[in-house]
Amino acid sequence: MKKQTVVQQLIEKLIAKSKENDPNNFTIQIYFESNKDLIEQALEMEKQQMLEFWNGGIDCTEERGKSFEQYYKETHEQKEE
Repeated sequence: MKKQTVVQQLIEKLIAKSKENDPNNFTIQIYFESNKDLIEQALEMEKQQMLEFWNGGIDCTEERGKSFEQYYKETHEQKEE
């Protein structure tokens, strides 16, 4: 069984929640059709982030001693100005 990404899980949960309120599923179909580009963008952005983390892990291994926390802070946390 393949793992789901966070975005894929979110989409699945939105579909399930929509089915509770709209058994015929019309609302979610309209929603996803009208936002198809945004959904595809989010999935692509998530894939890029995974690649960055993968490469960051390789870099951390090569730099020896850099922890995930250090890498995350340097790469993803906003710096206070």
